[in-house]
Amino acid sequence: MLGILLGLLKSINIATISIYLGLIIAFGLIPVFVLIRELSLKSKGIDSFYAYMFYLVLNVIFGVIIGLLIADSAIGELMDYL
Repeated sequence: MLGILLGLLKSINIATISIYLGLIIAFGLIPVFVLIRELSLKSKGIDSFYAYMFYLVLNVIFGVIIGLLIADSAIGELMDYL
């Protein structure tokens, strides 16, 4: 919310940093915290370290796939422009 408000006020650098920090917290720290907390309370034979590694690998794979799709689309549009 703060990043969007700062973006509207033309403070782009601080808005960008604020939005990135919010995304890191939303998609990085909160799911890991919930995952480790739930596993420590209701352990079903999965160690929290392995659950964290699985979450990390899955996020990296999806991030690479989405990044490649975005890069391919951008390069395709650039090639059409030339």
